[in-house]
Amino acid sequence: MFLLAAALWAGFTLSFRQSGLGAWQGAALVNAWSTLLLLPWLGWRGSEIHLFDAPVRDLLWQALWQGVLAGLLGVWFFSAAIIRLGAARAAAFGALAPVVSALGGWWWLDDRLTAVDALAVASAVLGVALASGGIPGRGDVPRQ
Repeated sequence: MFLLAAALWAGFTLSFRQSGLGAWQGAALVNAWSTLLLLPWLGWRGSEIHLFDAPVRDLLWQALWQGVLAGLLGVWFFSAAIIRLGAARAAAFGALAPVVSALGGWWWLDDRLTAVDALAVASAVLGVALASGGIPGRGDVPRQ
C-alpha cells in the first residue's frame, strides 16, 4: 500500500505540474475528489466504523488536523512548492516525512533516537539537500 500511495503521489506531482493549475486550485481539486470518493465509501462501510460514536471534541480535532491542516494546507504547500521549485525538487522533500516523524517522536513523546535512527535521519536530510539543490553544485536536479 505504501508503494501504491507513493506511485499515486508521484502521479499527482507530475500531473499537477503539467496542469497549469494554481496551488489553491490543486488543493481544491484533490479535496473535492477525496470527498466524492469518501462519501460512497462511508455509505457502504459506515455502519462498521462507528464514526459518530466518538466524542464530538475528538471529531473536531480530527477535522482540524486531517481536514484543514493535512488535507487542505498540506496539499496547498506541496502544490506551491511544485510551482516554485519544480516537480523533482518538490518531490525530494517527501523524503523528510520520516525525519519529521522521528524528530517529533523524540521531541513530543520522549522516544529516544538510537545511533541507527540518528544516522538514518542524517542520511535522509543529506539526500534531500543534495537532490533539491540545497548544497550548490552537488546533485542538482534540473527544474521541470
